[in-house]
Amino acid sequence: MYSAETIAACKQDLIDLAQEPRTHFNKREAVAALFEAIEEALVNHTYAEVAQRLGKSGLTISAGSLKQYMLKLKRERSGNSKKTSGSSKRKREGNTKRIAEKPLGQTPTSSKPTTRVLPDASDEVTLAY
Repeated sequence: MYSAETIAACKQDLIDLAQEPRTHFNKREAVAALFEAIEEALVNHTYAEVAQRLGKSGLTISAGSLKQYMLKLKRERSGNSKKTSGSSKRKREGNTKRIAEKPLGQTPTSSKPTTRVLPDASDEVTLAY
């Protein structure tokens, strides 16, 4: 059980904490905080050069991670938070590839061919050994 005074003290501490500026960031948050400056640097420099300079300043990040974070932040800031690849777009629109199958060794009883869905190039394949 906690007293009303303890609850009030915790609430006040949290209010005070909310007013303090943040002092620790993970890499993605650091890139977000530096977004505009990184964008400016990318006008004349590559992701590798910007990542190297950030590393010299104390923010160790690979060029690939920097690019990934920047692209995700650009999408979020432009209002398009989801990456749309062609395969997910096809799935969303309900377009699937179908082929007609004829049963082996027998004549179909109806004129309507059977169909099966072919796997998409992005489908995961599990190999059994």
